[in-house]
Amino acid sequence: MINLNGHLLHPGAPEISLLNRSFLFGDGLYESIRIFNGLPLFFSEHYRRLEKGMHLLGFTFPQETFKETLRENLAKSMHANGIDKHGRVKIHIFRAGTGAYKPLDNQPYFLLEAYSLKDDYFDFRNPRAVKLKDYKEIPLAFGLLSGLRTASALPYIMAAQFAEAHQVDDVVLFSSQGYVAETSQANIFAIRKKQIYTPSLQTGCINGILRNQVIRLCDRLKLPLTEKKFSSTFLRRCEEVFLVDTLTGISRVDQYNKHTYPTQSATLVPFLRKCLYEYLQTLFGDKV
Repeated sequence: MINLNGHLLHPGAPEISLLNRSFLFGDGLYESIRIFNGLPLFFSEHYRRLEKGMHLLGFTFPQETFKETLRENLAKSMHANGIDKHGRVKIHIFRAGTGAYKPLDNQPYFLLEAYSLKDDYFDFRNPRAVKLKDYKEIPLAFGLLSGLRTASALPYIMAAQFAEAHQVDDVVLFSSQGYVAETSQANIFAIRKKQIYTPSLQTGCINGILRNQVIRLCDRLKLPLTEKKFSSTFLRRCEEVFLVDTLTGISRVDQYNKHTYPTQSATLVPFLRKCLYEYLQTLFGDKV
């Protein structure tokens, strides 16, 4: 079941007009929220990013109540789809009404999709390793909307298709200046000489929710971390590389293009996966 403005509907219901502005112009935003032990991870952080985007796009919405409206409907969607353990809820926000490039109505409509997950990908006892390849055909640009999850996701769609065609798990996207930015699904972290690095937001990468949690986690663990611009050459010279996203948590990179990162040197990534999982259990432990 999907949730359109508080009404539960079957996918493809006639109430969902194909003439909405998200479909016609990509005029909208979205957030993908991980459900962990039956609870939405970092809902307030997701909402702050969504609220920032709605302000930038000029939406008119009840700022005092809209957050709770989304929170209540998220719980409603979880219940309707039987999600009581692990899952994902996507919140789509799009501008109401019609019009051409100039909108006739700035009110936000919301659509929620909820899915169960069979496994808990965050569990550090189930390590995940991925293979990466460069994707330079569509560079990312830093600007007013970079860092947000907008409905216009063509660079990531094209990158995901490229990854599938080249039989790798994901691909590295670059800034317009040629710096490593992110992958089609995750933020990138690299470890060199016990120093942790992650691409600056000025590369045009998404300001990831779990990216920020990992940065805070490293600070609590007294692990030195720097946000900076760096090249693909630098990435190959690192001892360990890992990806961070809200669906799967932390994933170790074992191969980048033709370069392989030795498994025996991967010591900090497993440690961070364990620390992140324990931190989530502390915040969002089993409800039972």
